Amino acid sequence: MEVKLPVPLGTQLQRAAYWTSAPHVAELQAWAKKWGDGPVVKLREAERNGVPAGLAGWAAMGATPAPREELARRDALREKIVTTADLLREALQRALSAPAPRARSRAAKKPSQRV
Repeated sequence: MEVKLPVPLGTQLQRAAYWTSAPHVAELQAWAKKWGDGPVVKLREAERNGVPAGLAGWAAMGATPAPREELARRDALREKIVTTADLLREALQRALSAPAPRARSRAAKKPSQRV
């Protein structure tokens, strides 16, 4: 689905997503710096880069896997990241679930006066 927004509103949307997510992104970056990719990812990357299987295995063995608690923490941080798509989906969901505005009845309108 395509959504066209006025530039000021689109800019505000991007900034809202960025600043809401910034602390969580920084924490994820720190997490990645501490724990790295882990042995499985290192093995896949080595194989993808043409490293022989034996050397790839040695490279992967040197990687320390993150404990389950840390993996859960990483997943929780990922859940806190807000994207512009998240904000647009939420706005659309709210718009569709909001009660429709009531139209004025003809009796409630004041008759126009002609001069």
